[in-house]
Amino acid sequence: MGALLPALLGMQNGMQGQGGSGPVGSSGGTPSHWENVAQRIATNKYNYSPQDFNKLDYIIGNESSWDPHALNDSSGAAGIAQNISGFSGGYSENDPKEQIRWLLNYVDSHPYQGYGTGIDAAYQHKQDTGWY
Repeated sequence: MGALLPALLGMQNGMQGQGGSGPVGSSGGTPSHWENVAQRIATNKYNYSPQDFNKLDYIIGNESSWDPHALNDSSGAAGIAQNISGFSGGYSENDPKEQIRWLLNYVDSHPYQGYGTGIDAAYQHKQDTGWY
């Protein structure tokens, strides 16, 4: 656990390791395929910096561990973003890229009451409330 704790603390602060240059992956290790896909889309379409993506990685690592088939039995939240309405409305169980696009659009446009919109608001809301 010795090496994992500093990595987790760095992610909570939106930073990676000592340099804060890029994502370390939701488990503190190598990023998954879907994390890499999300980072490319977030960077190219939403102009995410590495620190912005670390915030998204923190949120989704805690929500679904980047598993496109994750399902919360109690709430019905599903997929990578844990969309509460499940697999519907542009959010397909069979298309993880579609889930990532939905996630980034949601974070970019969802008004977090008292926090604003965007990744900084989503990240702070997640830290304060446990959900985003």
